[in-house]
Amino acid sequence: MNTIKKIITAISAAAFTLPVLSACEDDFEYTFIDPIEYTASAPVVEFINVSFESYSTNDYNTVYTSDDPNAKLITDDLNELAKYYRENYDSDNMFFLKYGIEPHPSLNKSAHYIAYDSGELRFVETFRIYDNDLGCRPDTPGIPSGIVYSFDSICIVKPLVTKYTGGEFSYEFGNNHDGYYTKYANVFYNDECFSTFYYNPDVPITQEWFENYLSENLIWSDTYEN
Repeated sequence: MNTIKKIITAISAAAFTLPVLSACEDDFEYTFIDPIEYTASAPVVEFINVSFESYSTNDYNTVYTSDDPNAKLITDDLNELAKYYRENYDSDNMFFLKYGIEPHPSLNKSAHYIAYDSGELRFVETFRIYDNDLGCRPDTPGIPSGIVYSFDSICIVKPLVTKYTGGEFSYEFGNNHDGYYTKYANVFYNDECFSTFYYNPDVPITQEWFENYLSENLIWSDTYEN
């Protein structure tokens, strides 16, 4: 690394300025500086690890299956989840999390929506997302060349005790979950935690970015339109 690059790296580290990785250049010297201050002691909404398989019966029909009897619906279509919810659980005061970002071509079929009912309804929404402004790590271990992403996530949503009547969410971030998704954000409405968003960032991402993303894409079921 030449002198100019060393100076830029030092300044960025001191100011928590995120490196520009949008081009994912192979010659970028990667340094991960986590800009989030973690205050949560534990996730509130318990993690659910739903294992499932996908297989294509033809180029236009992908079927998702699971051996878990509690996984009532697995789909890559949010509209299908919304339809299933309205037909079976319409009074349960739920939010949907939209993908919210145009999928990168390498991440086709990178969102899965799962209605999970083990006596208590949960939505399990698994996303792998690439955002051009966030960029990606140029040398992600174990990921085939050409696949780029900024973070992996699993969002677990449970019903609100009371009906949503508008207003803002509040957030509490933690980094001590014991599993592949070590980081998480507890999402609150009127002091009630209704969702925990588990994630693994592949690049440094600010708390503000995640809060904006979740606030914009958590959609109240009554106002969601296909």
